[in-house]
Amino acid sequence: MVLNKRIWRIIRQNKAQYVSAMVLVVLSCLLFTLLSVMAANLQDNAERFVRDYKLEDVKTVVQLPIANVPDVEKAFGVQIEPRYELDVEWKPEVTLRLFDASEKVNVPALVAGSPLQANDDILLSPSFAQAQGVQVGSVITLGGDTYTVRGLMAVPDYIYALKSESDIMMDPQSFGVAVITKEKMQELGTGTLYYNIKGNSPELKAYLEQHHKLLLWKPITENPRYQLADSKIRQTADLAAKVPTAMLFLTCLLLATAMWRLVKMEFTQIGTLYALGYKKGEILRHYLCFPLLIGLCGGVTGTLLGLLVLPPLLDYVGLYFNVPMLKTDWNLQDLVLSVFLPLLFLLPATAIVVWRALRLKPVVLMRGHMKTVKAGRLMRAVNLSQLSFTAKFKVRELMRNTPKSLLMLVGVMMASVFLLFGFAAHSSINSIVEDSFGDTFTYQYNTMFNKLQTENRYGGEVYNVLPVALTGDADVKFSLYGVQPDGQLLSLKDADGREIALAGKTVITRALAESTGLGIGDTLTVRNLLKEEQTYELQIDAVAEVYTGNAVYLPLAALNELLKLPATSYLGVYSLQPLQAAPSQVLRVENRADVQRALDSALEPMRYTLLLTGTFAFVIALIVIYVITSLIIEENKSNISMLKVLGYTPKEINGLVLNAGQLPVVLGYLLGIPATISSLQSLLNSSLQGIDMAIPIQIDPLHLLFGFVIIYGTYEMSKLLSKKKVLSVSMAESLKMQRD
Repeated sequence: MVLNKRIWRIIRQNKAQYVSAMVLVVLSCLLFTLLSVMAANLQDNAERFVRDYKLEDVKTVVQLPIANVPDVEKAFGVQIEPRYELDVEWKPEVTLRLFDASEKVNVPALVAGSPLQANDDILLSPSFAQAQGVQVGSVITLGGDTYTVRGLMAVPDYIYALKSESDIMMDPQSFGVAVITKEKMQELGTGTLYYNIKGNSPELKAYLEQHHKLLLWKPITENPRYQLADSKIRQTADLAAKVPTAMLFLTCLLLATAMWRLVKMEFTQIGTLYALGYKKGEILRHYLCFPLLIGLCGGVTGTLLGLLVLPPLLDYVGLYFNVPMLKTDWNLQDLVLSVFLPLLFLLPATAIVVWRALRLKPVVLMRGHMKTVKAGRLMRAVNLSQLSFTAKFKVRELMRNTPKSLLMLVGVMMASVFLLFGFAAHSSINSIVEDSFGDTFTYQYNTMFNKLQTENRYGGEVYNVLPVALTGDADVKFSLYGVQPDGQLLSLKDADGREIALAGKTVITRALAESTGLGIGDTLTVRNLLKEEQTYELQIDAVAEVYTGNAVYLPLAALNELLKLPATSYLGVYSLQPLQAAPSQVLRVENRADVQRALDSALEPMRYTLLLTGTFAFVIALIVIYVITSLIIEENKSNISMLKVLGYTPKEINGLVLNAGQLPVVLGYLLGIPATISSLQSLLNSSLQGIDMAIPIQIDPLHLLFGFVIIYGTYEMSKLLSKKKVLSVSMAESLKMQRD
């Protein structure tokens, strides 16, 4: 069609508007390609991994070993794999957890190298090997023994390799897992024996409690080493749909605004085309070429960029989650959708805008777009007589350009959410660090024994623990802790910062209060997860401001009385120094310093995330503000020209025209704060579902100030870029407008 020859000319004349829209489309398709294909591959490989390599259904520890494993398997229709675990210090502050090679449950998947061949062979997790700079074929020393790194492997129950279940961040710089032969583990002879079970049988649980005395019964749905990874992978798929969609919606609004501006200025031409015999469909198709060109160019470019970045990204996330990439699927359906998704947004939006003009009669179109702006109800209702000319001009500009002002507000709000999201996550994790390492938990070591103890021969402060579930909601599982009321290594405080005296009281953590909706004075009814038939009722006396665990604290003697145990019975010890206990008696040891290092290590890459989200927010804000400002300048050419005729200086004109966007920018940033908190809370609620933890959402005031400086600085930069357009308007423009 002859009309289409003018498309490139119009785009060249308004490069900023159309190129900016194309950049947003490229970013949207880039994100969609990366997130959707990555999430699909990661989820597919994770599901294949846990299925093919027999992820456990339950992990259990018993006081009396199971001697007749085959008979128990046959009786209850399950698979049981005894597996020893042993923590060995490789370097100062670096721990390697050794497993003996499993054959039925939690089978190691070989990622690189070859299987174990001799007793001095070892397989390492890929993330740990990379963090420590260890290659296949290297020789390492552990506990005085020399091992040859035969290969790299992943185990399905340590997809997210946390050293302790109370950790929230993994750190391959200080912790990793490895597999050795069963013979070598027997030779070492000091590991903790776990039974990994494929198949979850309540009858088996009752049998083990009766005959072998259960110490631990941990279903896989409660294992954070699997559950955290699973929720993060599912969140990636969720983000793949939400983030690009939000950006494409913003692009739609921008392009629709620009197209409406173009159509309004061409009313006379459209009317002339009617008179020459062009049909509405032909004119509509002509204007749809603009979004078609922008959508296809941006979609293809963004998808191709995504494909270039995707392979190293898949390698990284596979390494991060310890998921072997058993099969890579490029997912042609998602790639095609990535190319054409922008058109699903842009074409309808543009069609609606153009059709508004095409509904008018040709005679109305031939008269051209009315340049005079009628005073709306809002402008008539507001009394501006007391304001200065400068203030009145800015207020009227906002009222006349309400859709553009709202679009600028929405764009700035979206950019603020991207920017503040990283800041809020950083502040929230810092609050968890203060909670864990501040005044609440002051012990250094938490040692848990594999058998019930009655006499404290080690020092420190003893405690007992019982896993329970809420009787009204079996999905809410937590622990009852019986602690010494006069202990110094655990200090529980209320919302006002006052220490809670534990003697004779039952105290729940804030994390448990939020997950159950219970508070002071309520009755907590729980079910013993080790002995299903036993239930207990507890009156809540206080809520402690602790977010790092769903837990109930009560005096040690009170818990032992509930369990009908001797008053001094305990399973664990809080201490400032390592206990001098035989390794064969210890189930696990948690070192608070290890948790601190893991959190510090996790906060380090977050700085790069902050830089990335900050850059992303800067680009979005700059594009939105600059495009809207350009459109406002275009519509105010006659006013700018008249101001020049009246003798206003360029500085004064810039102040009048360009400063009208201050209010939408400030409001957009302020509205972005609650939007950030709400979106982050939603993300954390889904990611921590099934995990006994809550994270309070906090944003440091300095981060809020810094974020505002970035957003407002972006606004000032867009003004600098727009000044040239204001200065280029000639004084004859007002006469041309009157003539037209």
